[in-house]
Amino acid sequence: RWVAAQPDAALADAANGALAKIAAAAPLGRTDALDDIGLWPVVVKPNWELVPILRVIRRAMREETAIDFAYTDEAGRSGRRAVWPVQLFFYEGKQILAAWCCVRITFRAFRIDRIAALTPTEVAFGIPRRELARSWSDEWSRLHPDWISPTG
Repeated sequence: RWVAAQPDAALADAANGALAKIAAAAPLGRTDALDDIGLWPVVVKPNWELVPILRVIRRAMREETAIDFAYTDEAGRSGRRAVWPVQLFFYEGKQILAAWCCVRITFRAFRIDRIAALTPTEVAFGIPRRELARSWSDEWSRLHPDWISPTG
């Protein structure tokens, strides 16, 4: 329900489709419970400007191709990055891209709201995204031991 409330129509449609499949598979007489589960999705001031950026990132993740973008860090320094996008996640209220940085040759996290001039490329990842996701998750878990990894 939270994903369905996001400003990205394609992602919201996919979430609503998943909810419909869950309802269809629910035991007879339990579908009413799905409508009243006591959880409210809260989206505070959705940033519509980020939708096109997120769409390009998700496509690059699916196709396992690099992206190039301008980025401004927390200190206000600007630069360009070529990355292999690995995961999108929310952390401390911010949308984050976890990626293999081809400039720094390590995993990096980029706030989506600091990305500008995003350009997809045809350059394929050097490692399958699934393997990158496991490696990133392992590294993130070492740095943030209280975090629960979605990859186990």
